[in-house]
Amino acid sequence: MYEPYGESKKFKVDFKGLKEKFIEKAKNLRQNKWFFVIIAVAVIAVATAYTGFASYTAKITEYDAKVSIVEKQLKACSNNVTSCLSNLENTKDDLDSFKSNYQTCQNEKLTVETNLQTCDDEKNELQSSITETESKISEWESKYGDLKSDYDSLKNEHESMEQNYAKGCCTFGFSYYWVKDGTKVVCCSRKDVDYCGEKPDSIDLIKSISC
Repeated sequence: MYEPYGESKKFKVDFKGLKEKFIEKAKNLRQNKWFFVIIAVAVIAVATAYTGFASYTAKITEYDAKVSIVEKQLKACSNNVTSCLSNLENTKDDLDSFKSNYQTCQNEKLTVETNLQTCDDEKNELQSSITETESKISEWESKYGDLKSDYDSLKNEHESMEQNYAKGCCTFGFSYYWVKDGTKVVCCSRKDVDYCGEKPDSIDLIKSISC
């Protein structure tokens, strides 16, 4: 049968005996002249080690905090660098596009300048031609005026001659006439194509006579 009380007796510690042995050892150490020196050195070593360890632990904690902050700043900088690189690529693309457009504009400008020069040359030629033509027009207008004056004079003379020839119709009682083929006077009794010696093509050709 299992007996727990008997089991616990096996592990019973003799505290009283240990105490006596410790006191005895302490008495023996007190007799040694180096006892206090050893104790002092041990205390100082333990205190120094503890202080150094605490200081080291504090510095590690401080450096850990700084490293954490620097890591966050580095991460932010890395993101900014990535963004800047992306913007730089976009800017490069825009710059290439602007350069291409600029070159196209330069080429168009040269073409326009060439065309403008050509137009200026043509304009000067046309201006010279216009001046020459205007001079000729003035000359021809002067000649036309002279010719018109001569024509009007001849026309008046011709009408006067027609009237003189047509007055022969008055002798026969006719008061109208028309001229056939520019040379023959045909008498009419009325301003009517049916009342003429020969019918004209139009009644407008029949003229009255100042008898």
